Amino acid sequence: MAYDSESDDMFVMLDGEGRIFGCGDGMDYSFRVEDDFPTPPPSTNPAAEDQPTIDDLIRECLTCDMITECTLWLCAKDMEAPTCALEQLAAAIFKHHTKSCDDFDPESSGVEWWIQARDPGTNQGLTLHWDKDENLRIHHGLYAHPQLSTVTYLTEGVPTVIFDGLTVPAIARHGNGTPAGLSPSPECTGVYVSYPKPGKHIAFDGRLLHGVLNDLSPSKDARRVTFLANVWLNHTPKGVRRLPLDAATGFGLMKPTTFLAAKAAPNPREVTKKIAPIGGNNLFDFGCFGWNGDDFKLTSKLPKSSLSDSGSGTLLVECSGIRVVENEQQGGEQKSAKRQRVE
Repeated sequence: MAYDSESDDMFVMLDGEGRIFGCGDGMDYSFRVEDDFPTPPPSTNPAAEDQPTIDDLIRECLTCDMITECTLWLCAKDMEAPTCALEQLAAAIFKHHTKSCDDFDPESSGVEWWIQARDPGTNQGLTLHWDKDENLRIHHGLYAHPQLSTVTYLTEGVPTVIFDGLTVPAIARHGNGTPAGLSPSPECTGVYVSYPKPGKHIAFDGRLLHGVLNDLSPSKDARRVTFLANVWLNHTPKGVRRLPLDAATGFGLMKPTTFLAAKAAPNPREVTKKIAPIGGNNLFDFGCFGWNGDDFKLTSKLPKSSLSDSGSGTLLVECSGIRVVENEQQGGEQKSAKRQRVE
């Protein structure tokens, strides 16, 4: 499947699995969770004296979120010279997940990164969505996904949910065909639920439906801050740009630091499996989603108890097949075409 446009100087070719064609050999697309990802130590750690702490990194993220209006880009060829610690973290994520992959063009590959900051007492959730080249979807109705989507948690807060197997169905493709290797009506039989804790990092297939569930957290009295980084190979999303050097220096963003350069490998963590019973009380409604906000919904609700975790763990909730269907009671307005920052 290919798209070629002279008007916007863009050529995109997808393989049968709906990924960018001709790259990604050796990449691990399975869901992974790791602790102690390259982030600074907590401020309470005695070893943190005379070096940046995770609170410093959170302040950096909040400053960056304030001065930027869109997602940011760091090209693979520029990763040896990051302008600030946040670019250094983005580069570390890209290198970590592509270490077994060398079949990509560094000129068109890179990491798209941004900050999600949610204030205490507010709705800290995020509607279900697929990560994609937003401009390509808006202007041409086509889906180009990152190879991987990643979340690095800097605080605690409400959980991220990922629907394993739920790629974009035919009803959401604006009349364009479904890649040959994908089902036009995909089915999810496992839902990953990741509860945040500082330094925790998750990565998953960039084609999967996911979001943030506000109603699954018992408390929202603290700010939720995450660092989002999507790994792109052989495709640069249209409209993204690098963090301007004058912005990094003018707002005093922290320069690259040794804690990222010298950090040991992350520590893989286990996922706790649960089986969701069919039916029952207190069922969790995942809500509606889509470009108008209410185009689609899921066919099933799951017991809230099966999605809950008392700590900062990660769950795999096995369930009967969940599919995406059209919401027959739509009423939303077309959203702005600007590139939205989503998780």
